[in-house]
Amino acid sequence: MDMSDYYNNTIMKSVSHLAGETIEWNTNPQTVNYNTRIDLREYGFDMELNTMKYSYNEKEMLDFAQKKLEYTNFIINNQDIVDAKFNELNPSYIRDSNSYDMFVKPALEYKSQAELSVNIFSKYKIFDSIDIRA
Repeated sequence: MDMSDYYNNTIMKSVSHLAGETIEWNTNPQTVNYNTRIDLREYGFDMELNTMKYSYNEKEMLDFAQKKLEYTNFIINNQDIVDAKFNELNPSYIRDSNSYDMFVKPALEYKSQAELSVNIFSKYKIFDSIDIRA
């Protein structure tokens, strides 16, 4: 859920004077650094587990939640592809790591959150609520 208005209008305004400028929460999706992350764009995924996308649109939030769940399931169910992509990374980055600990294990831990997001955005009207629009 996009909480940027809350942060921009409360927390960030209260600390902006300390920074000497107006601070706003960034609601743009992050870009993935493929020098340090596995590249699964050829499989339709231009994201990583911590990629976020915020919107005031029910359909966009549901679409993104479903895409992130698909990404999570892809990593879990295609460990051979994940391992091959991991081995393509810069050896200095992956020196003391393995693909399971860096990508599969976090995906397994994140899967329940991804499923919950899909369930929430598919069942509840959050942004289209009459109470919110009024």
